[in-house]
Amino acid sequence: MDRATSRWSSSITPSTEEVRTIAVDGKQRVWLGGNLGTLLRSDDGAASFAIAAKLPSGVKGLWFSDDGRMVACAGGVISSSEDEGATWTKTSARGGNNDHIRHARGALVATNIGRKVLRSTDGGRKWTTHPTGSKKHLYSIDADDRGTIAAGSEGSVVISRNSGASFTITKLDHREYLRVTRILPSGDVLVLGDDGKGHLVDSRGLVKPCELPAGLSVFDVCARGDELIAVGNIEHSTAARSFDGGLTWKGEAVAGRGGLKVVTALDDGTIVAAGSLGLVFVERPA
Repeated sequence: MDRATSRWSSSITPSTEEVRTIAVDGKQRVWLGGNLGTLLRSDDGAASFAIAAKLPSGVKGLWFSDDGRMVACAGGVISSSEDEGATWTKTSARGGNNDHIRHARGALVATNIGRKVLRSTDGGRKWTTHPTGSKKHLYSIDADDRGTIAAGSEGSVVISRNSGASFTITKLDHREYLRVTRILPSGDVLVLGDDGKGHLVDSRGLVKPCELPAGLSVFDVCARGDELIAVGNIEHSTAARSFDGGLTWKGEAVAGRGGLKVVTALDDGTIVAAGSLGLVFVERPA
């Protein structure tokens, strides 16, 4: 991809729900979860989408096992499906406060608005609860294969380097909601939030500010090689790119009214982003 240009194309899905989550299964099929529970699926690299399944409430997290089992967080309840969404079974993570599923090191993790992190080592069937010590709700989460778990709160990030056995809290210099948490290959934790605010936290807890486009509220980020792509909502810029590990970003206009909520990368380098009004935006490698 030429770093100086972008080549986004758009298409319309059969649903006008606001997309709240995006995931890619083992067959490289792209799934979108809507705010009213509709699951859309693309079998052709995001060129087109069809309605694949329906959940009773808005979908905020989605994950697939290697054998095709699905785990979804809808309306705060984590459920699983063995038949691509035709039927669903509630897992042990009951209640309406669960969100943002991630997978690493053979385990699933999820945030819990009760200031805790949930963890499952059996594909999401049973969950254990891990207190973080945070006094604020957790709005985003990530995990890596080294045992790191990080979750963004309001003005702070909680980080575990031992698979959730203990957490440390790093306070930041603003109180924005940290809607995006990503653990980078370097081990640094990238947290991005509202109004152009973002930080990198290294393994020693040292914090570096990120230079984002002014006013950009970031909702999701993905990686393609050494490139980071963030999407969000601002009047003139709905995406931003970084080529230096998240320290500096350059904004670009992608979507119109409503902005973008989710973004992911396929194995072939294709970037897929979505948001409101049934619109999907795709950038394919040159």
